[in-house]
Amino acid sequence: VALREKMRRHPAHAFADREAQARIGERYLRVERDNAALRQKIAAATNSLARTFDRIVGLLSERGYIAAVGTESGSPDFKATDAGRLLARIYSESDLLVAECLRTGAWRDLAPAELAAVLSAVVFESRGGDGPSAPLHEVPTAGLRRALVATRRLSGQLRADENRHRIAPSREPDEGFVTAAYRWATTGDLASALAAADESGSGTTLSAGDFVRWCRQILDLLDQVRIASPDAGLRAAAKRAIDDVRRGVVAVDFG
Repeated sequence: VALREKMRRHPAHAFADREAQARIGERYLRVERDNAALRQKIAAATNSLARTFDRIVGLLSERGYIAAVGTESGSPDFKATDAGRLLARIYSESDLLVAECLRTGAWRDLAPAELAAVLSAVVFESRGGDGPSAPLHEVPTAGLRRALVATRRLSGQLRADENRHRIAPSREPDEGFVTAAYRWATTGDLASALAAADESGSGTTLSAGDFVRWCRQILDLLDQVRIASPDAGLRAAAKRAIDDVRRGVVAVDFG
């Protein structure tokens, strides 16, 4: 009763269109609630991005890719080191792993076909997630075996650091295309390379189209290594590997 009396005394009670005004008020309050919820989501996302950025800065600083420098305001600023400038020239889902392999010499002294094969482990991804590791005794050469072991070791160290910094861990290397890439780079025989992919134990039967797609991703990373590597021998091997991979069906422009 008291509430009804209060409503009757309200100035809006005498309005002829009070019901329409009430509906407008309801919509206004609903929009206000929606806006408040959106503001909360935006604030949470902004805070999450800022925290992730700070964690990445911590990891890159710890690994020597950036260095802190003082500013007039007293808050730290950062500049890229030589390693950071190397990293900036790598455009890959596994850019930090590639940079680590280049700066530590994990791929030093590889023959062109070996380099193409080890890079395949960085770009290739078996269907259904991470593929199995290729048995080391089945890897074509000792040099390639050494490079794959070093790459996986660096990947493990990097993933451990990412977990410690609470960053989503990088994808692990996938050796399911290694033998196929090596065979293609050495022979240019598509049937033989596809057979090698089927025999790799990756659980993936590759079509010719899939094969070409993965080879072109290897070519893209080879070109980045050719430009970014501080090792002249590795740059030369990458240049030669590009010629060995870009041939036959891989070199065809399908428009």
